[in-house]
Amino acid sequence: MAETAADQLEAWLAHRLPAGWADAASSQDDERLDELQAEMDLDAFLDALGAAGWQTPMWDPEHGGLGLSPTEAREVEATMIRQQVPRGFDFVGRALVAACIKSFGSSEQLTMLDDIARSRVRWCQLFSEPGSGSDLAGLSTRAVKDGDVWVVNGQKVWSSWAQRSDWGILLARTDPDQAKHKGITCFLLDMTTPGIDVRPLRQMTGDDEFNEVFFNDVAIPDSMRLGPVDEGWMVSTTALMNERGSLSGRPKVGRGIVDQVIDEAKERGTWNDPVVRDRLMTLWCAERANQMTALRSAAGAQAGRPPGPEASTGKLAGSELNQRIAAARIDLMGPAATAYDEVPERPEPNGRGELTMANLDAQFLFLYSPASTILGGTSNIQRNIIGERVLGLPREPDTFKGAPWSEVPRN
Repeated sequence: MAETAADQLEAWLAHRLPAGWADAASSQDDERLDELQAEMDLDAFLDALGAAGWQTPMWDPEHGGLGLSPTEAREVEATMIRQQVPRGFDFVGRALVAACIKSFGSSEQLTMLDDIARSRVRWCQLFSEPGSGSDLAGLSTRAVKDGDVWVVNGQKVWSSWAQRSDWGILLARTDPDQAKHKGITCFLLDMTTPGIDVRPLRQMTGDDEFNEVFFNDVAIPDSMRLGPVDEGWMVSTTALMNERGSLSGRPKVGRGIVDQVIDEAKERGTWNDPVVRDRLMTLWCAERANQMTALRSAAGAQAGRPPGPEASTGKLAGSELNQRIAAARIDLMGPAATAYDEVPERPEPNGRGELTMANLDAQFLFLYSPASTILGGTSNIQRNIIGERVLGLPREPDTFKGAPWSEVPRN
């Protein structure tokens, strides 16, 4: 029998994880895994993991991947989870920025993919603004050309992990006299550039994942412009569609979050209640359907097709499902769910295995779950996209369609 990619990964890990790791992972001995991970040079391991292509196995080899099919990638992912392999956390870099660089990047920018694959950098998204959240094309942050640099002034908001990011992907208005979907340009921004002020926003969960970011005469070299001048909306569409596809779920079909919630119900003795069973099995069916949608989306991407309507439908369904699962977990806990008097410790971004809703504190998850219907495009925006682009419904009337951005009223 031919050796599979998962077999190759198993062999690779056997030589690079500390002795005793596989046994601790198979017995789910988290305490021992914590001890072994503390002894590791985590940065060196993540670098090697990326250099070998295991961090981004579906990417082309020239971009830091292995060119694996979705089926092979799922097998690799299953091995990663089973072995509880430490992995870098850079959703924006790997799911959004990389796709944009592959499609629009210069030869210089394509070299940045290597650092993303090796977990050497973390990226943030600098799109939304206080006056243009759902209406992203109405953004007003300005970039003015001055020789070989662009000078940026303005503000962004809801930028996840901006306070810990090395780079950001930025949309800025470069020609206010064009229609609002034109006159926007995309940039790759070094977050250490002078003039950037990042201010974390405290959420009701108690942590500060989101940030507002201010730009005061920030200079960006023209070499870091991604795509043509004034065509940033085209670049952003690539980012947003890949974000929605990634947020709709991992490309796998099998045991998921609801299965873990069902286990919790069995442990609490509530599984025998037919109402509870009906509720959880309804969620189970919805999760399986969403997994299949994500799988179809991943297969299309591997075949070279751009993200289609399944990205929005999967994102919408996944966001709503997250909230329903969060509420179900709280309900299953009963009165104990109110015993929540401190901010729970969030899993380390470079943690092991798979970061899922089910290994987050239930109360934290319940408080955080509304965010899933906002980030990556609100649920109502997804419904608009599905209605117009999938069902063929007429668009909402737009009095200012085609008018210069500078003449469109803004709040």
